[in-house]
Amino acid sequence: MPLTTSLPFGLDEVDVVICGGGLAACVVAGRLAEADRDLVILMIERGPNNAGLDIVQHPALFIMNLLPDSKTALSYKSKQSKQLADREVVVQTGGTLGGGSSINIML
Repeated sequence: MPLTTSLPFGLDEVDVVICGGGLAACVVAGRLAEADRDLVILMIERGPNNAGLDIVQHPALFIMNLLPDSKTALSYKSKQSKQLADREVVVQTGGTLGGGSSINIML
């Protein structure tokens, strides 16, 4: 079944639902598909498809994924920590198909 942004007409039932489209989820989906070609696998990713995105295809542009308004990354901010002189830590994670590996956060 192809990559799509909406459920295909007539798809009423799936065998496996994978929540998240990060690298690990893509590997699991691929291995399940290889193990049983008859499985209907639904992968749900809230972020965009990374195909054709310059900021994904050109590693030199990975810094654009870290911008506050990025559509390909998620930013989580910690609470202030006295062990860090009352600073907050910002953690970036992948928010696109392929996860952090797609946006070169794991570089």
